[in-house]
Parts: sequence; C-alpha cells; structure tokens
Amino acid sequence: MKEKPPIQTFPFDWEQLVQKNTEYYLKIFRAYEENGTKEPWNWASAIFGVYWFAYRKMYRQAKFFFAVVLTITALQLVIIANAKFFPISVILDIGLFLYFGFRGNHLYYLHVNRTLGQIHDWEERDNYLIDWYTKAGGTSILSAFGFYLAMAALTVIMLLVVFAVLF
Repeated sequence: MKEKPPIQTFPFDWEQLVQKNTEYYLKIFRAYEENGTKEPWNWASAIFGVYWFAYRKMYRQAKFFFAVVLTITALQLVIIANAKFFPISVILDIGLFLYFGFRGNHLYYLHVNRTLGQIHDWEERDNYLIDWYTKAGGTSILSAFGFYLAMAALTVIMLLVVFAVLF
C-alpha cells in the first residue's frame, strides 16, 4: 500500500483558500506555525459570531454555535419572564462575545488546514484539477444571511411560544 506523504501547508494554499483579507490571516497563520503565538483578537468573529463562521464557510462550527446561541436565546426568553436572572443572561452574552473574539482566528486556522487536507485528498483521488479552493474556500455572504434568517425565524417562534405560555 502506497504511503501518503505528510500534507504541508504553504502560504499559497492559505491564500487560495482564504481569498478575502488574506494579509491579516496569513500573518496570524504564520505566527501559529512558527511559534504557536497567543491568539489575537478578532473583532469580526466577536461581533458577528455565528454569522462570521457561516460567512467564512465554517459550516460545522456555525451549526454548533447556532445551536448554542439558540439555547442561550431560549434561556434568555425564560429569564425575561423572571427578571432576577437577568445578570445570568448578560454573562452568557459576554461569554460568547469573548469566546468568539479570542478563539475565532484559531478556529479559522484549524478549519483552513483541515480543508486543505481534504482538497489534497480530493485532488489525489480524483486525479484531475477542479478549482477546489474556490469551491471550499473564500467567503459566502449568502450563508451568513441564511443563518441570520434561520436565527430570526426560530427566535420569533420561541417568542411566540413563551408569550403563549405566559399569557
């Protein structure tokens, strides 16, 4: 059985996959590779959270955090009914904001390298070159908007259920 050579990541591969804001991410990725540096803050990830993950085509992470945010939203709706738990709601929101801000770049770094491994496997297995970088990488504003619409719809449904139960 033929043994696969280890996959190496190159800045060219990163650039091909990231496609937007490459200078920012290449600098961070090189720092991770060279010295495992501390994670820099990512404002886009902190502010937009789930939508940033969807925009960066990190669908697995977006789905997971979508479920987390929905759970927190449901808890917050229950908390609204009982005002003494309001500080818990604020702590949950701040916690997610900080987590996304501090960990967003590292989660993206892991996603990009995992996706590069898949691209190399696809190219080796299929034996022809399709622009896998364009298909798997880049960004998708439609995905972010889709997650936004889903979140809004489910939040409205939860609100209706909570108010129907309370009143």
